Amino acid sequence: GWTGPDCKTNIDDCLSAPCMYNTPCIDRVNGYECNCPRGLYGKRCNINPNDCSSNPCINGASCRDGRGEYHCSCSPGYTGINCETDINECESKPCLNGGVCYDITGGFYCSCPNGFTGISCEIDTDECDLEPCLNGATCIDGVNNYTCICPPGYQGSTCALDVDECIRHPCGSYGSCINTPGSFSCVCKAGFTGQYCDQDVNECGSHPCQNGASCINDVASFTCQCANGYIGILCQFSTTCKSNPCQNGGVCNVLTNGDTMCRCELPYAGEFCQMNI
Repeated sequence: GWTGPDCKTNIDDCLSAPCMYNTPCIDRVNGYECNCPRGLYGKRCNINPNDCSSNPCINGASCRDGRGEYHCSCSPGYTGINCETDINECESKPCLNGGVCYDITGGFYCSCPNGFTGISCEIDTDECDLEPCLNGATCIDGVNNYTCICPPGYQGSTCALDVDECIRHPCGSYGSCINTPGSFSCVCKAGFTGQYCDQDVNECGSHPCQNGASCINDVASFTCQCANGYIGILCQFSTTCKSNPCQNGGVCNVLTNGDTMCRCELPYAGEFCQMNI
C-alpha cells in the first residue's frame, strides 16, 4: 500500500479501476472502496441481483432486468409499472357506425348495429350476399339495407309479387287476357292475331274466293265479289245448269231471265236442295 524511497507514499489502488460499471472508487491505505449504486453489491460492485426473480410484472407482461431495477413490457390493454392497470380502450371510442363499446380485460368489444361487422364495426355488411331478391331481380347493396331492381312482371321489396298485367286490358276488345308468372298472354278471337290481338287477319290471304271472284277483306271476315255467272259465299256455284248446282237429286231449270232454279226431291229443299226438311 506504500511506495517511495522512504515508503511514505500511499499507492493509489484506484488507478487500476477495480470498481465495475464506472462505480466511483475511493482510495484507502493499502486498499480501495467502491461506492456501489443501488442494485449493485460486492467489493467491486460486481454483483447485480436479478430483480425479475420475484416476477413483479403481471397480466402476461415480460420483465427485463436492469441494474438495481427492472422494466415491464406490458401486454396489449395494460399499463403501469407492473402492468397492473387495465386500460379502458373504450375511452378512445374505437367502435364505429353506432357500435356500443364494452371494456373487457386486456381489450374491448364492439356490439355492432344491424348492417355492420368487424372488430370496430367498420365493415358494411353486404346484404346482397343472402340473395334476398327473387325472380331474377338485381340486388343493390346499401348501408344497412338493400334494393331490388325487379324485372318486368314483378314487384315488391324482394320482387316476389307477380304483376297482374291483365288489369290494364292489354288484349283489347278482340282477345282474352291470361296472366302468367312475370308476363301475360292473349287468346285472340277469330279473325284477329298479334301479341295484343290488335291485328286483323287478312282472310283473303288464303284466296278463299273461287272462279275468279275478287276478295274484299273485312274486320274478322271477308266478302267475295263473284264474276258473272257465279253465286255463293265463295262464288263456288255457277248460275248455269252446266255446273249441276242442285244437290241431293234436285233438277236444275234455267229461267227466262237467265237464272237457274232447282226443283228438289223430297225431303230436300233450299236454293240448291241442300237442306233436309
